[in-house]
Amino acid sequence: MALVPIWVAVACALSQSVALYSTFNFAVPAIIRVPECAKYLGNWIWLTFHTNTILFSFYSFSILSSLFSIPLLDTLLVVYFPLAFAMGTFLTLGYYLLDHFNPEQIKFRKQWSQRGYYHLEADAHLQHSLGAPFVWLYAYFLYPSGLTITHFNVVFVVGGFFVFYLIQIHINYYLTEKWPYPILYDMENMGGALARNAFFVALTGIYVALGLGGRAIFQYRQSG
Repeated sequence: MALVPIWVAVACALSQSVALYSTFNFAVPAIIRVPECAKYLGNWIWLTFHTNTILFSFYSFSILSSLFSIPLLDTLLVVYFPLAFAMGTFLTLGYYLLDHFNPEQIKFRKQWSQRGYYHLEADAHLQHSLGAPFVWLYAYFLYPSGLTITHFNVVFVVGGFFVFYLIQIHINYYLTEKWPYPILYDMENMGGALARNAFFVALTGIYVALGLGGRAIFQYRQSG
């Protein structure tokens, strides 16, 4: 039972292929860019890398669902749709609101472009700008499936992923004493650990709210 037309699943998977291609061919590898912070996890320190990898997997399994009847796969795609929706939406909106125009990031792109990474501006957009448009395309073309998503599902899956990521970067910080994003240092400079942790709580709430938005869209599409 396909959740979306196969051309939609293919287009979405291709968009994430472009993002991942950019990651591995245009971006400064994490182990070079922030060697201390990335020495244990590499690119997995970045929420962007988690997002693009998970979205590529989600869309690829959606192609499989369009080609073959696998009820368990269909159910899992429905269960994880709110996470995909939250990740894709936040990838684009969160990046441009919180990270792209950060002075440290602007400085980074300028400096490393002069060191031979000539496509960093393009890479910044290729990794982050495709998430929201294509996950919304996917949502728009959802077929009625007869399945439903509970609020608990959203909180457990979406909130659970983001808490997992926060645990990961805290463990990484314990091992390296480095945060992956400049904005976290900005928060600490503004109000110490309290401001930083409040920022984490707010981001978790935003992620869950986006997931609930994805659920609402899914439930609306089920009405035909």
